[in-house]
Amino acid sequence: MKPENILIDGRGNVKIGDFGLSHVSRTMLALDEGARYTDATVGTPGYVAPEAKSGEKYGIEVDYWALGCIFYGMVAGDRDEDDNVLAEFEDSDDLLEWAEALPTDESILKYYQNEGFDEDTLTLLCGLLNPHPERRLGIAGLIAHPYFQVNGRSEFSGMGESALERHLTTTSLTDHRPRIRYSPQPPDGTDFRWINPYGACVPVGVVSAR
Repeated sequence: MKPENILIDGRGNVKIGDFGLSHVSRTMLALDEGARYTDATVGTPGYVAPEAKSGEKYGIEVDYWALGCIFYGMVAGDRDEDDNVLAEFEDSDDLLEWAEALPTDESILKYYQNEGFDEDTLTLLCGLLNPHPERRLGIAGLIAHPYFQVNGRSEFSGMGESALERHLTTTSLTDHRPRIRYSPQPPDGTDFRWINPYGACVPVGVVSAR
């Protein structure tokens, strides 16, 4: 996973696209945390987990690592390369050396604590970007994490237990809302790229619902 492959539809539902560099199993296998499925190296540099670059077999934990890379980019914003921890994940050898240098959860926390994040953000980041897959945060840990608690309730509370067990998600709770469109200001009044599907120019700054 990487930001370019995460899509959001008009009702706020997240869709994952572009599986061109995904591993395809020859048999139907249950997706279980802790299971090891392949040793094929696939993925975009900078989002590939350490175990996927080690030559050993790995499992679905690599996707949680990629999610952590995406999360870091969202909370850290645009930083210089020297201040961006993801820059260390581009080179395979550097990533493996980095993983070996952080053997404990305490050392991982210390590595990230100077980033200036609040406690919930920091612990979520450390949980996802844990170089040791057996200790990396999984779906159950994500659902229960304080970062996603709002007024004492998890933002994932709409997910059913059966969906959780099958590694599925339910449709967004906002799916009943109308589709939203927004058209930004044309740069000079002559750019007509921002049009609605019906062919008429959309007034600047207007949000319309269908």
